[in-house]
Amino acid sequence: MKTLNSEALNKLLEINFPFTQAALYSSHVKEEELKKWMVRFNELKTFIEKNGSIENIYSQNYSLYSWCKSQKDRYKKGILSDERIHSLKSIDFDFEKRTYHKSI
Repeated sequence: MKTLNSEALNKLLEINFPFTQAALYSSHVKEEELKKWMVRFNELKTFIEKNGSIENIYSQNYSLYSWCKSQKDRYKKGILSDERIHSLKSIDFDFEKRTYHKSI
């Protein structure tokens, strides 16, 4: 299912498009999820820029390590969006490398 970005949503709201409450809630939830994902992605990008890799992420930032692991899991299950895959690959995220406790 495709979702509206905030600009498109605002334009439809300006013309009083008859949304259902559920549709508005769903759109808002998806936008919030995207914001949270982008915060974590940028945190990972900064971590890599600072440390050169994600080799020590487990010991330095366990929360971010867990997020990385969940991205790998979603990728392997085929439920990670192409956009997110592309974003992660742009910072050389390795989806295939096995995850151990001290490195990812």
